[in-house]
Amino acid sequence: MSGLTAEQHRQLLESIRQWGCSQDRIQSEQGHQAALAETLKNKCGINEKHFKRVAKAYWADTVEKDRLDAETQLDLFEQSRVFASVSSISEESLP
Repeated sequence: MSGLTAEQHRQLLESIRQWGCSQDRIQSEQGHQAALAETLKNKCGINEKHFKRVAKAYWADTVEKDRLDAETQLDLFEQSRVFASVSSISEESLP
């Protein structure tokens, strides 16, 4: 890599500059997203993790798939809760 031409060297430096600018934009956007989540948490009582999950689903156009996944998980939680209740009753009735 030490044998770069003057043009290649200029291209390298320009790419480094652009990379830095890109990183600045990314950090700025991350700060903006964090501020949005913080505002919703403080003003609306919406959990940051839940907001991000829903916002990402809308952004990625996966709302229906994510909703179905969440409903399936909820059903599993409900089924396991019923099972846990039955198990504890069965254990209590043992001599």
